[in-house]
Amino acid sequence: MKRTATLLIAVIMAAAMLTTNTIAQEKSAAFPAYGTGPIEVRLYTDYFCPPCRAMKPKVESLLKGLVSANKIHLILVDTPISRESIFYAKEFLRGIQTYQNTLSNALFLKDHLNLAAAAGTTGQNIPSYLTLASVQRQPSLDVSTALARYNTLIKQDQVRSTPTCVIIGKNGNKKTYSGTQKVVDALQAIR
Repeated sequence: MKRTATLLIAVIMAAAMLTTNTIAQEKSAAFPAYGTGPIEVRLYTDYFCPPCRAMKPKVESLLKGLVSANKIHLILVDTPISRESIFYAKEFLRGIQTYQNTLSNALFLKDHLNLAAAAGTTGQNIPSYLTLASVQRQPSLDVSTALARYNTLIKQDQVRSTPTCVIIGKNGNKKTYSGTQKVVDALQAIR
């Protein structure tokens, strides 16, 4: 009886450890990808890119519609064209770990980070800016895996400027669109 109880406790503890490890892995694995549609859309932007910010009102509703209609699988890729952008990318990734990783929450975080960039907030001051704006995030979270994935996608798609949109169709054909109007037109064509 005592041996059975000890074995049962050991099994419960092992299951709890496995669950804890799985949850920890899921937390570190969150990546800004939304929707399960058959067309993959990779949107490359930089927080300090005026055309990227100008494109936002046109693109945001398109993206929400395409994701909710299950037409696309969207990947938002922070592209560090400017020197400060890597700090912003880290804070964005820490933010999507704190909030539920949905497209609406990702766009909410990007809005705040774009405001910080427009205000000229430097890398080390971003956490203070976000705290004042009541934006939550996990400041000590290691986001190196997600940053490495960003880097892989940037190299794979040979992105040299922002905004850039890479669309991989149902047939596997990949097309790249650079510049505000070309990106908007490409997304509208998916509708």
